[in-house]
Amino acid sequence: MDRSLLKNIIIIILVLVNAFLLASLLLRQNSALHSQRQTEEQLIELFAADGMTLEKKALSQKTPPPSFVLNRSIAREREAAAYFLGSNLIQEDQGGGTYTYTGDSGVARFRSNGSFEVAGTLATEDVESFCRSFCKSFSYDTPYLTWMKTETAPQPLSASLRIFLFSTAPSRSPCIMETC
Repeated sequence: MDRSLLKNIIIIILVLVNAFLLASLLLRQNSALHSQRQTEEQLIELFAADGMTLEKKALSQKTPPPSFVLNRSIAREREAAAYFLGSNLIQEDQGGGTYTYTGDSGVARFRSNGSFEVAGTLATEDVESFCRSFCKSFSYDTPYLTWMKTETAPQPLSASLRIFLFSTAPSRSPCIMETC
């Protein structure tokens, strides 16, 4: 067989392979575009079924930013409980991701969703400074303190704390505490 004929056959085979690969790429892009449009239509229909309006231009074609994963630290929860209740704590696993810490000053309950409650007697009269110090020690932003008045108020040095932590940024959160 002639060398130039062999070269031409190889070139034709390579051109056909490239044409096949190009067609495959175009089909894949078309399929992705069709899937994106179908997803947009389904989202709009889903919102409409709930009585809400979603405009197509509000939907982004960009890849969403990476998500943050919060990891639970039982040791850090124990430190937070010790901050309120002292160092002699008894830890109990209540099941369902709930841990209870009992100390001489009261009880702290931590849940798997990140919320926790502390009820007990504080060994301080300045509850506001104590709460602010807690938030600073455990990397929360400035606390928003809400004082609850009850008719059966405990003794002056006793306080029941209900703490709500809301995340607004990956590294720091505001801290909302209610005391009575």
